[in-house]
Amino acid sequence: MSIIITGCSGPAGIPAPKINEDKKFYYDEGAHFEIGTEFWSVHGFLNYVNEDAGKDPMVFTAQFHRAGNSFMHARSGYNSIRLSDGSYDYSSFGMGIFMGVIKDLLRMKIEKYPEAEYLKYILNEFEAGNYTKYIRLTDGEYDLYRTYLYINYGANRFERVSESEFKYELDLNTSLGKLNLKMNAETDPMLYTADNIMYVTLQSQNRDEDAGKFQGYAFPFVKVSGMMNTEDGEKAVEGIAWFEHWWGNPEGPAMENRTSVYQRTSDGGAFMVNEFRSKDGKLKNSYLHIIRPDGSVEKSEQIELEPVSSWKSPVSLTEYNSGWKVAGDNPVSGIISIDKKYQNSEIMLEEGIGNFWLGPCSFSGKVEKGILKKKLDGEGFCRVISTVNVDVSDVELPEVPGK
Repeated sequence: MSIIITGCSGPAGIPAPKINEDKKFYYDEGAHFEIGTEFWSVHGFLNYVNEDAGKDPMVFTAQFHRAGNSFMHARSGYNSIRLSDGSYDYSSFGMGIFMGVIKDLLRMKIEKYPEAEYLKYILNEFEAGNYTKYIRLTDGEYDLYRTYLYINYGANRFERVSESEFKYELDLNTSLGKLNLKMNAETDPMLYTADNIMYVTLQSQNRDEDAGKFQGYAFPFVKVSGMMNTEDGEKAVEGIAWFEHWWGNPEGPAMENRTSVYQRTSDGGAFMVNEFRSKDGKLKNSYLHIIRPDGSVEKSEQIELEPVSSWKSPVSLTEYNSGWKVAGDNPVSGIISIDKKYQNSEIMLEEGIGNFWLGPCSFSGKVEKGILKKKLDGEGFCRVISTVNVDVSDVELPEVPGK
C-alpha cells in the first residue's frame, strides 16, 4: 500500500489533461438520461496529514447510481469508510421507490433462509421505520445535470469544478464521519468511446444491437485532499483515488455476476479488467485496458480471471471470489488477491440484500510481453458482484441485537 500512498504522482511524460474545443468529453461527464443505467464511482486511500507514518491508510468508496428511461429515473448511492484501525462501515441512500423493493427482497431471502434470524430482525426494523443502513432521499435531494458532472444526493455530492482541468469536489456523509475532498486527475482518462464499446449482453452476441453496449472512462491517478470529521474534530487528509463513470444498456443477467479490477502498478502505469459471466459461472466476455508509464495504451478482449479463493458473507449469505489468476492471450499475467483484513468490504442497499463487494485488492505479476517482461506489483480496488448463495451450515450467522 505504501507504493500508492507515497507515490501519488501519475506517469511521467503525460501532459496535463485539457478539454478539447467542442467540450464533448465535458458533456459526457454529465448524466445520460436516455440511457438505461449509469454510475459514477470513486475509490481511494487516505492518510491523515503528518499523523499516519507507518499506519495503514484509510479506505473510502463512493458510488452514485442512476437507472431508468427518459421518463422515470431511480437514483441511489453508497459510500463506505474503513479507518486505519480496521473499523469498517457503509451506508446507502436512495429514493422512496426502493423501500418496497427492500422489503420484498428481505422477505424472499428469509423464505429461502428461515434460520437467518438476523434478516428477520432487519425486516422488522425496516418496517418500523428504523433503517439500519438505508437513508431515504427526500424530494429535491437527487439532482443530476446533463451538461456537466453535478450530482446532489442529499448530504452526498459530486461535482466538477473546472472547465479547463479535470478537477472535482466530493462530499460524503459516511457512517463514521463527514468526508470532504478535492480531487485532481493527474492524467488523461482511460476511454471506452462509442467506437470502442464493451458488449456485456448475455442474451445475444449481435454487436449491432443497442442492448448490451456499455461505455465510459476512468481516471486511475486522482490526487485527493480534504477534511475528515472525526471524534477529535476535523483533520486534514490526503491520498490517491480511482474515478470511473459508465453508462449503457446492459442486459440484466450481465450485471449479476461480474468482476472489475482496477490496479495502479509500481512502474507508474495502470490497468483495468472488466469481466462478465453467466449465473452458472461461464465467461461471456471481458475487457482489459492498460495505460503504460509513457502514456501508451493497449487493449485486449482475450483475458480471463480464474478464481483461486473465495469469501462467504455471513450477512448477505453470498459467496464472492476473493482471488484470481490472470489468464488468456493478453499482456497481463499474475495473481490478483484480496487481503483477509479487507474481506469484510461488502456494501448493501440494506443489511442482507442488494449487496456487492467493493474494496482494496492487490496484484503481483507482469504487465509486458516477450523480452520486455518484468515483475510488477499493483494496488487498487476490486468490485465483485455475485449471485452465488452459500451453504449456511458452515457460516457463523450474526446475532440479533439485544438477544
